[in-house]
Amino acid sequence: MSNDTIADPKQFEASLQALEAIVDQLEHGDLTLEASLEAFEQGVRLSRGCQQALEQAEQRVRILSEQTTEAEPEPFSVSGQPPGAPSSQPTPDPGPENDPSADASKLSHD
Repeated sequence: MSNDTIADPKQFEASLQALEAIVDQLEHGDLTLEASLEAFEQGVRLSRGCQQALEQAEQRVRILSEQTTEAEPEPFSVSGQPPGAPSSQPTPDPGPENDPSADASKLSHD
């Protein structure tokens, strides 16, 4: 591994904060040309290290995601109940207009 590699999450956070401080210094323009160049070089090193750490983290996430997707997927239910489970909502009453036995009684009275 190179010196720019950041393995520890705490080191990543510290490097990111140091990079932000360097950017602030450069934006204010109070540094000499030589100090600005040194700060810029340090910022580039920090930026590369942070970028590598992010790429490594992304690779780990991909590996974990692939392992997860290899498992048997479970069906999704919006109601939060497992598929096939009885619904907690009552079945609506069909009413007389939708009741087939009501039609049969009309026919027998004709």
